[in-house]
Amino acid sequence: MNYLDTIELMTFNLKLIGKKRKRNVLISAGKPSDKERLLPSIKKLISLNVKIFATKGTSIFLEERLIPNKEIFKITEKNEPNIKSFLKENRFDLVGNA
Repeated sequence: MNYLDTIELMTFNLKLIGKKRKRNVLISAGKPSDKERLLPSIKKLISLNVKIFATKGTSIFLEERLIPNKEIFKITEKNEPNIKSFLKENRFDLVGNA
């Protein structure tokens, strides 16, 4: 199973969970080709009313394609909000890293 299959499965699971609260998903993809491959899955997540958090490069990529998202700093960065603090607080329902 590749990461795209995994995201498809998690998208399905998020749909089953229901819409009691807005879901938070972190997306971080390094290569432009990985970002492009993730785009259809990200659009599906958006259609499920999921809030997308993305690291800087991924956030820029998504903004250029008019995909709403909130930039989040990497664990190694001391600025807030960052991935480490969100993970400690269990604020992500799904993490996609390519």
